[in-house]
Amino acid sequence: MKKNRVAALLGLAFGFAASGAIAQEISVGTDGAQPGGTATIPLTYTAGGDVASADATIDYDETILTPDLTNCGGTLGSDGHTVSCNDTGTAIQVLIVAPVTFPIPPAPSGSLGSIDFAIDAGATEGTSSPLDITMENYFDTSGNAVSPPTTAASRSGQVDILAAPVVMAMPTFSPSNGGQIAIGPLTPGGSGTNTVTFSDAQTDPASPGYTVSNCSVTGTAFSLSSTGVTVPGNGSASITITGTAPTDGTVPSETLTCDVDGTTDAYSIGVSIFLQPEEVPTLSQWALILLALGMAGIGFMSLRRRGSNIA
Repeated sequence: MKKNRVAALLGLAFGFAASGAIAQEISVGTDGAQPGGTATIPLTYTAGGDVASADATIDYDETILTPDLTNCGGTLGSDGHTVSCNDTGTAIQVLIVAPVTFPIPPAPSGSLGSIDFAIDAGATEGTSSPLDITMENYFDTSGNAVSPPTTAASRSGQVDILAAPVVMAMPTFSPSNGGQIAIGPLTPGGSGTNTVTFSDAQTDPASPGYTVSNCSVTGTAFSLSSTGVTVPGNGSASITITGTAPTDGTVPSETLTCDVDGTTDAYSIGVSIFLQPEEVPTLSQWALILLALGMAGIGFMSLRRRGSNIA
């Protein structure tokens, strides 16, 4: 009995003649992250027949990937199988080890843990780095070597190096698009100013901002401090409008338009002038008192004359 047990254990460690293919497989998953980020690659084992132990070597590109094996390995199932992971500097070695019991139980399906790969900040976006299974061995409960039913290439994984998301500016305007701005109050021939503000409401610091160009205002009563501005990401920029009231007392109402990031007339508002109201002469308190006394006096005199005529 002891000799049989020792022979089985030695067979698990060193392998014997290969037997027929069964369904056991170690598989490497796929994940992605941006340069400077971390991709988490799952490892799984699919049980087959009476395979009790296995090992696999997973190659990676050490020039752009740095593995962290903290979450790789552990226990597999409840029969005492353990999983260990080792980094050689260019490859990860994963081992499923059978318990030292007799009879030796087959390894169950389950997770072998995961490998966290830190992606170099200089890695090329939009590419993939393969995680190839280059060598694998499977041993049944009798110590015989067995082969997986599929090729290692079909179960290898990769790290996808993702492109950073494109951050777009969020143009906002004051007055809002389609709104109105007024300059005043002005006297005929007088001038005044008001301001149009262009802002980027995007909070992401990677916002590129946007450009405002080809600004113009109809009519001759208005002028602009600039025909365009560059709005910085998360910032703002302004254009000042100067309006001059016509001497004839008319009130001009015109239109301001600007291109935004090359879109013609993407911003349009009405521009107008309002005049200073004309002052209406008013009486002071003393003047009102005197006016009341005067009117009272006139009324008194009128009553006296009427009384004299009646007499």
